[in-house]
Amino acid sequence: MNSPHQDDVLVVWLGQQWTTFASKLRDNEVSIHGTDIDSEKRARFQKEFGDAHLYEPNENGQIVLPPKMPTIVASNTPDHKRAIEDRVGADAKNILAEKPLALTLKQTLEIQKLAWE
Repeated sequence: MNSPHQDDVLVVWLGQQWTTFASKLRDNEVSIHGTDIDSEKRARFQKEFGDAHLYEPNENGQIVLPPKMPTIVASNTPDHKRAIEDRVGADAKNILAEKPLALTLKQTLEIQKLAWE
């Protein structure tokens, strides 16, 4: 697959709702990129969205994602904060996290602080 285009969307951490997000994006002719730390979820993503770009772990076990790409965080709620931190660290400009945003007020406020930095 070619390098990410400005209109592509990355779906990370494939929790319960990722198929809904990815299907809607595909229906609207948006190029989908995806990944998860779980190899079974990556395999399911590849099977269901074969034309999408799948990011696999490198030889060090790290998944290197493109910076600045709009991102949908489709993780299970306990992982939202970590996934959002990863994408903010990659300078992603638009991050959509499914609800609830976090499990505690403290986590929510930490995510809010990231958004305003």
